[in-house]
Amino acid sequence: MGMTRRNARAVIGERPPTLKRIAPLKLALGALALLMISGVLAQSGGGYAIDPWVVANGGAISGGGGYSLGSTAGQSGAGVAIGGGYILYGGFWKPGTVVQAPPRPIYVPAILKSPPPPPPPTPLPVTAQCNDVEENDTPKQARPLTTIGRTCIGSLQDDAQGKDDWYSLNLAVGQTITVDLTGIPAGADYDIGLYDTSNALVASSSKPATTDENMVYRSSAGGRYNLSVHMYRKSTTTTNTYHLKAVIS
Repeated sequence: MGMTRRNARAVIGERPPTLKRIAPLKLALGALALLMISGVLAQSGGGYAIDPWVVANGGAISGGGGYSLGSTAGQSGAGVAIGGGYILYGGFWKPGTVVQAPPRPIYVPAILKSPPPPPPPTPLPVTAQCNDVEENDTPKQARPLTTIGRTCIGSLQDDAQGKDDWYSLNLAVGQTITVDLTGIPAGADYDIGLYDTSNALVASSSKPATTDENMVYRSSAGGRYNLSVHMYRKSTTTTNTYHLKAVIS
């Protein structure tokens, strides 16, 4: 039997067409085997896995003092895709891999608006009457001041402008007396003065108009002193009353 064109080589060194088709397939199978071998060698453990990789910046976990910080930069395409029984986690973090710190109280700074200040206490009404029974317009007619340490109400309504209400009190050597005159009505102007046992002026207060008057004096001699409330100007629009308080210490 002679060789046919089908089995004979047309040219010395030329492979049959069947061999030409088998050669590329062998190369592909060889490359696949190499890939499988390299993949197996890269694993540790009994199963197979694809090592995670990403073309992006990485992250890290740092810790200290009981705290852990997981940071990530350049995490593009982060998220979860689910389909066909498979779950794909995109990004560096897989749920459950973040280190959870133990529960600790969280302190949040808060700015609170201060409550409004309480209203000033309402002063108790002055009900005590000064012992300014007329006539008490001169030092000799001075009435004893019976409300030492308390505020009393006096009146100059029945007096002409320029007149005084006079009160007497006793001071020992070295005692200090503080006198306050308040509640001067609109349009009026009152002053106060303290006179010693010889009727010499030793202390006074004469502020303008309705400004409260105040004076403090330390006695250098013991005896009877006289206190005057002088009506420099009388109010023509309201009742001419005043509040007088003397404290001795």
